[in-house]
Amino acid sequence: MNYLLRYTQLLSIAFIIISNSALSSNGKSATTLPSGWEFVPTSSSHVIAITTDVAYNCIDLSVGDYIGVFYTNDQGGLSCGGAVEWQSGQNFVVVAYGDDITTIDIKDGFSENEVITWKVFYSQSATEQLIYVDYDSSMPNFNGLFCTNGISMLVSVLNPMEIMANAVPNEVCFGDEVQLSVNISGGCGNVEYSWSSDPVGFVSSQPNPLVAPLDNTTYFVTVSNSFGDTKTDEVTVTVKSLPQIFCSEDFEVCLGSESLLLDVVYPQGGVYSGDGVVFENGAYYFEPWNGIGDFLVSYCYTDNSTGCSDCCEFIISVKADQLIEIPTGWSGISSNITPENSSLPELLYPITYPLIILYNFDGIYWPGGNTFTIVNWNVSSGYVIKSEWDTTLPICGTTIQNSIVQLNEGWNMIPVYSFNNIDVELLFSNVEGFEIATDVAGLGVYWPEYGINTLGAVKSGKAYLVKTNSSGAISFSR
Repeated sequence: MNYLLRYTQLLSIAFIIISNSALSSNGKSATTLPSGWEFVPTSSSHVIAITTDVAYNCIDLSVGDYIGVFYTNDQGGLSCGGAVEWQSGQNFVVVAYGDDITTIDIKDGFSENEVITWKVFYSQSATEQLIYVDYDSSMPNFNGLFCTNGISMLVSVLNPMEIMANAVPNEVCFGDEVQLSVNISGGCGNVEYSWSSDPVGFVSSQPNPLVAPLDNTTYFVTVSNSFGDTKTDEVTVTVKSLPQIFCSEDFEVCLGSESLLLDVVYPQGGVYSGDGVVFENGAYYFEPWNGIGDFLVSYCYTDNSTGCSDCCEFIISVKADQLIEIPTGWSGISSNITPENSSLPELLYPITYPLIILYNFDGIYWPGGNTFTIVNWNVSSGYVIKSEWDTTLPICGTTIQNSIVQLNEGWNMIPVYSFNNIDVELLFSNVEGFEIATDVAGLGVYWPEYGINTLGAVKSGKAYLVKTNSSGAISFSR
């Protein structure tokens, strides 16, 4: 069909429709139209043909539905400027009417070069919808603008796509993840997604990407379908700062020492957790009873003003430089360690419950008898101890460097300055005035004058009674 023939046909169709339009007494269209679709025919018109070749993309019209054109009225809204009942299987036109030049104070039609907005009305659901249209570029007027005496023809009609970007949640704490998504209404066909961000750095072609913004971030999404419809929307995520926590440095405690109040992190008011951590009487403590090793302690604090939490970690190393095994009943003990705290109540705290009595030649420590004539541990002495049950006394401190034990004439209660067992014959071979060595509360005896040696060796952590006929010294460095 050549252009002249098509043009003539359009004029004929338009003439018939305009000639047959019945007007009400006020000049408005008298045809039964959907509410709000009434229009005023004027002397200025633009004829738009809708032929059987028009492609209806994502739109399903039925007999009784309407299609019309709308202009912007004086109030900034849309008013109908021409409409017609949709015709199935035949060509028809929609006439767009221009503004009536005689009604100076009222805008009742299209202005010259005004954008023509299209709608359809679905009679069955009594709903209307904005639509997009494409114009035949072979016709005189195909830019979508109203033109007096304009002639246009549609090529396709499209159900427009609307999108809304979403972020759940849209307010997060630093480091939290956010689920992005986009809701699509209308449109049809294959869909492609393109996400970006401000600040820049994020791109994705996924419909629902997962993000973890570091700062307040606006995410943009562009959705395009196979019919050329493209929409863009944005959503902003607010990122709240985490509370600032000043965590403890790693530190050491002695095995079996008193419960340690955990107040080494600022701000207080958070929650401590980890092996050895207990909560008692509204406070957190670390109990150094779980054995020697490194214990990881976590602290988490929540800022009530933001709801954001952060955590830190530090290590408490539980150590014991010497472990003294104490059997049930009477025995002797000593240490090769100068303790960090020589106070007997502190040093003996790990064996508070089984301890009955401790004494040496200088005095007695007897809690049950309320007798405390010695209050500090003397590393140069051995001790006699009685325990209710088998137990272990950890000692923390520094190893004795001068491994010489001075002996007085007569009986001495000596410590063992060694972490290893030492043969008694070797140990006492050159000790001036040495006569006899015995276990404390034991059966072992070393009495070389009579060839008796049931002692065999002195053991680390034990104490021994030694008798000499003169002053002298024992060296454990052999």
